[in-house]
Amino acid sequence: MTSVSSSCFESFPESSHSKASNRTSDRERCTTCRGRPHKQPPSRLDFRRDVLYGRQAEVRAVLKAYRRALGGGGANGEGMTESKIEPEDEVVPTSSVILISGYSGTGKTSLSKCLRRPVEQSGGKFIIGKFDQLLVEGGGEPYSAVASVFTSICEDILNGTVEDIERTRGEITSALGTEAGLLAEILPSLGHIVGEQPDKTAVGGVEAQNRLHAAFRALARSVCTPEAPAVIVLDDVQWADDLSLDLMRTLVLEEEGVERADINSPRSSLLLVLCYRDNEVDYSHPMSFLISDLRSAGIGLTEINVENLSREDTNQLLSDASHMHTATSRPLADIVYRMTQGNCFFVEQFLNSLCRDRLLYRIQSNYDSDNEKNKEWKWRWDEVVISSLDLSDNVVDLLAGRIMKLTPWARDVLQVAACIGSTFDIATLQLVFDSGDKRRRPSAGCYSFASQKRRDTGGNKDKKEDGEELCKILELAVEEGLVDVI
Repeated sequence: MTSVSSSCFESFPESSHSKASNRTSDRERCTTCRGRPHKQPPSRLDFRRDVLYGRQAEVRAVLKAYRRALGGGGANGEGMTESKIEPEDEVVPTSSVILISGYSGTGKTSLSKCLRRPVEQSGGKFIIGKFDQLLVEGGGEPYSAVASVFTSICEDILNGTVEDIERTRGEITSALGTEAGLLAEILPSLGHIVGEQPDKTAVGGVEAQNRLHAAFRALARSVCTPEAPAVIVLDDVQWADDLSLDLMRTLVLEEEGVERADINSPRSSLLLVLCYRDNEVDYSHPMSFLISDLRSAGIGLTEINVENLSREDTNQLLSDASHMHTATSRPLADIVYRMTQGNCFFVEQFLNSLCRDRLLYRIQSNYDSDNEKNKEWKWRWDEVVISSLDLSDNVVDLLAGRIMKLTPWARDVLQVAACIGSTFDIATLQLVFDSGDKRRRPSAGCYSFASQKRRDTGGNKDKKEDGEELCKILELAVEEGLVDVI
């Protein structure tokens, strides 16, 4: 019960108990189990989602950049860990960019999420968009990640009161003018706000692109204000299409020019957080040219490289997850660090695999059947066996092994989900499989793969057996950490 209560009060809203339905589910489970005979707890590690191990300096840099995005010396930094605005922040433009680079699995996206709470507490918006490698390489629609972000903003507006929608409609219509219809073709939810727009003469090529980018910029200035700043996180930018990169350049550089030309002009208070794998971006990559342009323009640019965990941080992570003293967990942590090199994603997956294969498990000691208070559970492992494991350098192999242990039908579901995209909802899956089970549904209807690697290892496609198990499979996938509820 203590563990459940602690999870309920985790600091970050994206934690496992951020939704009331999740808290209710665990409370009901505790009530159901009350009075039952004590059984051995499962050998499962309790990873803390509210802690970024070894990232103190990086978190400070991210929070400082957010204060800049609030409007320099004119912002009070409400909701931040530190409300003081340092002198050098006063001359930094309000539209700034954070570049978070690092190898896959180092925790770039998790670092960006440390902004969610202060942003929302200050009345701002925090939205994440993710570029899809399969979509971009397959010649899919451009602007996919950016469009998903502005779609989320528009949907939030539509969920407001009638008065708020009417007020926002006027502001957006005034900002976009005759280009509202052009942008509504990419953002259908925007069309629901501004209503039907008159058709414009169709144009193509560079002129159409310039008009569209100008419309995006006007929309950003309209919905991202000093009173309601926006933090837009774009993940996996190394896979961004060229048009999206050009749009990012427009949103930042042209906005910068407006502010310098007219100090009294309305400011967008937009902070872009671009997460990318620097090992996949060489000097000839289109993103390298974008970064070069941002540097040359002298905008407020914060560059953070996220590296692997240190040996000490790996031990602290294991200690917290297992509730062992750091001195007790150190021998195992040394092995884990040696085999994973401290990659956050790999560390967690490797430890979970040890538990599933019963190479890391709990045993009961000091057992007295007449005295429940003397029951004590301790972790045990075989250092020789674990050290001798033939661990692949590729995390995909490790995840593929987990997925192959699922039933063919479960693998089929995950594969179809991977084809839908990095984010998917149960309604779409039910349309694909024509599931007849209307009685059991997960508590939330939208899911995302916990990482691109989990999506890459969607499993082999086998003939489906029974559509009635769809909801159960998704619940199992959430429990196994293959997908997240969002």
